[in-house]
Amino acid sequence: IKPLLTAICLLAGTAVIAQLSYGGQPKNWEVKTTSSDIRFERMGAIDRERLSLEDAITDQYKDIPYRFGVEFETNFNINNSGSLTTDASNRTTTWLLGLECPGALSMSIRFDEFVLPKGGQVFIWSADRKEFLGSFNHKNMKPSGVLACGLIHGDRIVVEYTCPTNFFDQSELTIG
Repeated sequence: IKPLLTAICLLAGTAVIAQLSYGGQPKNWEVKTTSSDIRFERMGAIDRERLSLEDAITDQYKDIPYRFGVEFETNFNINNSGSLTTDASNRTTTWLLGLECPGALSMSIRFDEFVLPKGGQVFIWSADRKEFLGSFNHKNMKPSGVLACGLIHGDRIVVEYTCPTNFFDQSELTIG
């Protein structure tokens, strides 16, 4: 019974800390091609062979945690990267930022600043348009300002933020 109880506690704990998304889908999700207008910022390439060799060494020591991924420190935000477009017909502004990490099996991002006005929505999607996370909105804001997002498979992802144009200046999004 102890192993069953432990498994239930682990699953329940996972549900408590999981990020919540609030439905919807990215703009033009049905269009299954990635626009050449999206600017991709390139992270360092992943050398999986080197990482496997390193992991084989550390796996011998049971007190060292397993590697989950490779972190890259960035400072991409709505003021210094990506592209902005305004749709006058529905009075929205959209920020698109592509991120690529050659050799990665999947990618995840962490917003070091995540401040959205009501009506703003963030989606994170694979450049091949096979999967997405979101929407994330003002309900996802935390006192720390940080929002860690789940994994998207592949080595190219797009961050899409759409907001009513008259509230866009109240937005703070920084991928750290």
